[in-house]
Amino acid sequence: MTELAEQVSMPEGQQRRGGYVPPHIRNGGGRRGDSAPRGGFNNGGGRGGFFRNNGDRGGFGFGGRGGGFGGNRGGFGGNRGGFGGGMRGRWVDGKHVPGQRNERIELELFGAPEDPSFQSSGINFDNYDDIPVEASGEDVPEAITEFTSPPLDSLLLENIKLARFTKPTPVQKYSVPIVSKGRDLMACAQTGSGKTGGFLFPVLSESFLTGPAEKAANDGYSYQRKAFPTAVVMAPTRELATQIFDEAKKFCYRS
Repeated sequence: MTELAEQVSMPEGQQRRGGYVPPHIRNGGGRRGDSAPRGGFNNGGGRGGFFRNNGDRGGFGFGGRGGGFGGNRGGFGGNRGGFGGGMRGRWVDGKHVPGQRNERIELELFGAPEDPSFQSSGINFDNYDDIPVEASGEDVPEAITEFTSPPLDSLLLENIKLARFTKPTPVQKYSVPIVSKGRDLMACAQTGSGKTGGFLFPVLSESFLTGPAEKAANDGYSYQRKAFPTAVVMAPTRELATQIFDEAKKFCYRS
C-alpha cells in the first residue's frame, strides 16, 4: 500500500509502472525487475524461454546447457542425446573431418550383426547378381561392380560397411557413376532393389567432398537460423519420406 500511495502522489507521467510482484516476494519486501532471469523471450536468460542464445536449462534455444540446438544434454548438437557432440564431423580448411565413433549410436543405427531386422534393410544381394539392367542415353558411364573410393567418399564407404551392404545392387551399379558425373537420372526398379541407396550414395559422397554451402550474411536476428540444404529429397508419402530419412541417418553418421 505504501508503494501504491507513493505512485498516486506522483505527477502524471512519472508514476512507476512496475511489473506484477508475486505475494511471496511482495511479503518479503523484495521486488522483481522487468528483466527476470528465469523465463520469457530473451537472449541471455537463466532458465527458460524460446530463441535464447546463452540460456542455462530449457526451451528451444541455441547454446543452452539443457536443450535445443547446441545443448550439452539433448537435441542436435548435444553430448548426451541426438546427433552431436564429438560425433559430428567438421569442415576444416576445405576438408571434411569425420566425428568420433559412438558405439551406442552405431547400435541404434545399424543394429547388432546377428540382428536379422538390420540386415542391409532387407536386401539379399545374392539374388541380384544375374538381374539385367537396361541403361539408355548418350555415353552412359560404365557400371561399377563394388563400392570403392573413388568414386565414393571414404567415410561413406565406412558407413556402407557398417550397414552391411556387401556389394552394389544392379540399380546402384549404374546410379552411382551416373550421378557422380553430374548426369540426370531416372531409375525404375522393384521394391527392395536399393533405389534409396542408389541416389543417396552419390549425393552424400559429393556433399562430403565439397562441404557445406557458404553461410549467408547475418540478417540481424540472432535467434533465427536459416537452412540452406545441400540436396532436397522429395517423396510422395510420409511413410516413404520417413524410410528415406532413417536410411540417410545411417550413411550420414559422423559427417
